[in-house]
Amino acid sequence: MTVTGAQGREGGAPDTPASPVAGAGESGNPVHDLQGRLGSALAGDKLAKLDDSTPAAACLKPLLLALEWTGQERHLMEALPHLEPLHDIDDLRALLARIRYRTTHRAFRRSELRPGMLPCLFSQGNGDRVSVILGIEPDGSLLTFDGVKKSLVHVPADRTRGDVYLVSPIKGDDIFETIHKHGWVQYAFGRFRRSIYTVFALAFAVNVLALAVPIYVMNVYDKAIGAKSPMTLLFFLIGILIVVAFEMGLRTVRARVIAFLGARFESLVTIAAMQQLLNLPLAMTETAPISAQISRLKQFAGIRDLFVGQLGGALTDLPFVFVFLGAIFLISGPLGFIPLALFVVFLVAAVATVPLTRRRIRLAGDANTRARDFVMELADKRRSVRENGAEEVWIERCKGLFSTYLLRQFKAQQFNTMLQTASQMLVMVTGVSTVSYGAVMALDGNLSVGALIAVIALVWRLLSPIQAIFLGLNQIGQGIDTMKQVNNLMRMQPERRANQMATVGRKYYGHISIVEAGFRYAAQAEAALRGVSLDIPAGQVVAITGNSGAGKSTLLKLVAGLYRPQMGAVRADGLDLRQVDAAEYRQSVAYVPEALDVFYGTVAQNLKLADPEITPEAMQKALAEAGASDFVKSLPEGLDTRIRTVDQRAWTDGRLQQLILARAYVKDCPIYLLDDPGSRLDRAGDEAFIRKIKSLSGRATVLLVTHRPSHMRCADRVVVLDRGQIAADGPPDEVVPALLAQMQEKKVS
Repeated sequence: MTVTGAQGREGGAPDTPASPVAGAGESGNPVHDLQGRLGSALAGDKLAKLDDSTPAAACLKPLLLALEWTGQERHLMEALPHLEPLHDIDDLRALLARIRYRTTHRAFRRSELRPGMLPCLFSQGNGDRVSVILGIEPDGSLLTFDGVKKSLVHVPADRTRGDVYLVSPIKGDDIFETIHKHGWVQYAFGRFRRSIYTVFALAFAVNVLALAVPIYVMNVYDKAIGAKSPMTLLFFLIGILIVVAFEMGLRTVRARVIAFLGARFESLVTIAAMQQLLNLPLAMTETAPISAQISRLKQFAGIRDLFVGQLGGALTDLPFVFVFLGAIFLISGPLGFIPLALFVVFLVAAVATVPLTRRRIRLAGDANTRARDFVMELADKRRSVRENGAEEVWIERCKGLFSTYLLRQFKAQQFNTMLQTASQMLVMVTGVSTVSYGAVMALDGNLSVGALIAVIALVWRLLSPIQAIFLGLNQIGQGIDTMKQVNNLMRMQPERRANQMATVGRKYYGHISIVEAGFRYAAQAEAALRGVSLDIPAGQVVAITGNSGAGKSTLLKLVAGLYRPQMGAVRADGLDLRQVDAAEYRQSVAYVPEALDVFYGTVAQNLKLADPEITPEAMQKALAEAGASDFVKSLPEGLDTRIRTVDQRAWTDGRLQQLILARAYVKDCPIYLLDDPGSRLDRAGDEAFIRKIKSLSGRATVLLVTHRPSHMRCADRVVVLDRGQIAADGPPDEVVPALLAQMQEKKVS
């Protein structure tokens, strides 16, 4: 019997041997060979840093080894939950999805389990007892890794009860072709096809059962009361109570399924949109205001409102209003034309009023966006406003913006209230017309009293979803627009697709070539770089200097792969950065930006942003190299001290700069890009920085933006930029004296 890898596992047919621990062995029993090789692999160094504190977490390593997972341990660390272990099978399945493995649930049946389905997950209880089924012995027993015992065990098949989760790789190309062709929203709905069918099946059953109450009323009036038969009434009462109880149960189930769909879809949209935004090229996102991006993410999450609440129930009930309309025609004949006429009136009113409503809401939304942008700008710059005594000016601006927003919001709400009043009047007119015309038919003997009451109940039941959808048309329109925006966002080409693993693990050595590179931030803006050409051998330290706006920071961003040149090329070890995986390349680059970007979290967590696998010893070494070791030791909890916003304001820029430098040092990369870090360092920090630069010379390529002659003298080469072009390029002994002479001439003049 052959135990195979993950490929071809969808159909469950046996495959060719693929797993590194599942090939045929010398013993003649592949399961025993598998056990020996997997035991050796589990004791090895691969994936040794994984947590095994829970059964689910303990099963991760043997599963990945059996699947022949080719990703890097860094990818796995990035996919793990933040500061939380894998508690149960659901957490483990979510992690596998993030590293592009699909898990398919099946009830365990030993007779259906075949080698082509292995390895697979197996859970018992509430999902907290997890194991991995790895092989099938000739006698039918199973070789498993028990997450509780954290060891390989043989389990008799007749003692195995639980749930099986088949594991198969997600074919990303097929998914992205579907997204580009049909849209991400359509793809996401396809994932919940069964649940959606379940909702409409439940809605059909609920609406059919809802006919029971009007029919009960009609029969009570026409049969029980007319015949003066208490027994008939009792039978009707028992029957309707059973139907109502059954209907309530179905409504409860439908509400739960709809709530699940809404929450799950909101989660998918929010996470997918965030992943796409983070993976889009920087030039496509940094021009949009932060408030606009936050608003868009909240708007994406608003799709959930289409599923839950009264509107969600009305949407699922709408296809079945014709069931009630047919029942009205069947019971009362021409009386059904009254609710049918109202349906047509609502349809015409919707066509006429929706554009007006959406225009008012769009104007109010634009005003709200401007007011929100203003508030965020004020919150970010309130200290400068106070320092310049400009409070009154900003208050007046705030009054104007919010007055405009509130006025437009009032007009939109006023128009919406008018529509609500009009719809209620139409419903009341329909009810009165139905009663009046039905009474005439009853007086003429064409309709019984019980049938009239039943028709009135059916009319109210029919009009309820129609009115709810009419009043929610604007919300539905916004939801459709949001879905289009989600589709457009997900069709954009990112630098790297979410959860994508690198196909080629490249090792970079640091040879940087910049060939006639040109770049401008906007089509109308002046070029930030004009035909810059540099060839930097691996291990060389290059100091870049120049006046403000000369293009120094832009040049570093091009080398980091954050921007792409509009002309020319940037190459690393001869590879054009436009042809390589940008995210993978940046793992070989330590980049220190000009801004002091320290994140909320502990000191250790900030350092782990650069390398999730870093050890505490390596952190201490990086802090010592940055000159921040004593400072971190003086903190209340050392590396575990949480950096809050108040701490960032209390600490000096030099301390923050040292932490950012330490974050760069932990990576031990072949390429270092340092954007003027020395401008904020004190003497001790500057001396530590110079020592680090000297230690990197010859073993890493360093591009250092600086204005300090002491830093330039540490370099092998100094490049002077002026208005996006190279003004000078040479050794420090030649360039630095010339720069100092120019500065002296400017002072004299």
